[in-house]
Amino acid sequence: SSDAGLDLSAKYCDFNFATTHTIEKTRAYVERAKGYARERYGRDMGVVNLVQVTCAETEKEARARHQGILDGADVEGVNRLLHFTGQHGKSFNDIVLEHRELMVNSGGSFGIVGTPEQVVEQMGELDGLAIGMYDYLNDMKFFGDEVMPLLRKAGLHA
Repeated sequence: SSDAGLDLSAKYCDFNFATTHTIEKTRAYVERAKGYARERYGRDMGVVNLVQVTCAETEKEARARHQGILDGADVEGVNRLLHFTGQHGKSFNDIVLEHRELMVNSGGSFGIVGTPEQVVEQMGELDGLAIGMYDYLNDMKFFGDEVMPLLRKAGLHA
């Protein structure tokens, strides 16, 4: 995501893989990355963002599952990882706390949490996505049965 990294991907890659922290930051990053490719090299480039999806029949259930993941985190391990990557220090407490949740959630990206309808709505606000889930066997089945038909209906499927 550095200028040099964006320039390299804009010149040579079909896709730039990104990890951002919010939908708003994702939109800005996508615009910036695609702008590099278009303006500097006259080409199109896609951007794929990592997101962690926690989806359930009700928003309350989805939020409870998401919170359960955060509550069960290996906090010491996450703190060591953040310290190792230079994200520590008393003057950065808010950032460290935010990054701790992001690291537990998805290795640094943000989560999409909600009902199938809410997940589709949030996914529709983004460009390409690399989707992670916690309980792959169960979550992928639920996603396939409940979310994919809504994605297709919205014209958002791959």
